[in-house]
Amino acid sequence: QYLNIMHDGKFSDELEIAELGASLYEKKADSFTENYVKDNNAKTAIPTPRDIYILKGTRTKEYRTKVIEATMSVSDTLAVSRSYGTSLTIYLTAVLIHAIHSVMDVKNSTRPINIHIPVNLRNFFYSKTSRNFFANMEISFTFKTGNETLEDTIAYLNDAFVENLKEENAQLLL
Repeated sequence: QYLNIMHDGKFSDELEIAELGASLYEKKADSFTENYVKDNNAKTAIPTPRDIYILKGTRTKEYRTKVIEATMSVSDTLAVSRSYGTSLTIYLTAVLIHAIHSVMDVKNSTRPINIHIPVNLRNFFYSKTSRNFFANMEISFTFKTGNETLEDTIAYLNDAFVENLKEENAQLLL
């Protein structure tokens, strides 16, 4: 578009932008920032732990990912989760995983997506504290084919939640 603006549309019929199955994020990505390596002798970037996908985007001053917040009817959302035969937490986790996958670029689309879910530890340990008593359970989901449905993700999460939330595994959450 820059060439067309600067040259009164002279190139409009000659330029085509290749789609190549690129996601919206990939289309808006800053390739310089993504490919710049300060050390000219470096051959590859240092891999992230377990090669997980790291959500890109604008950060707040506290380095938190900016997200869009919305409100919705709990009863309506719960009804939808029940129609999938699952809990509200598992349904919302599956929706979040699919939302993240929808903005992943093609080359990263098979990287695991890790989600940390707060777990009320009062269900496993005796406590009278008025403070929060929770830990985060880590769930990892990988889109192996890219054709996984919301139902596939929910089935995986149901099994993962059951396994992670067994009483004998509660100590591992601490």
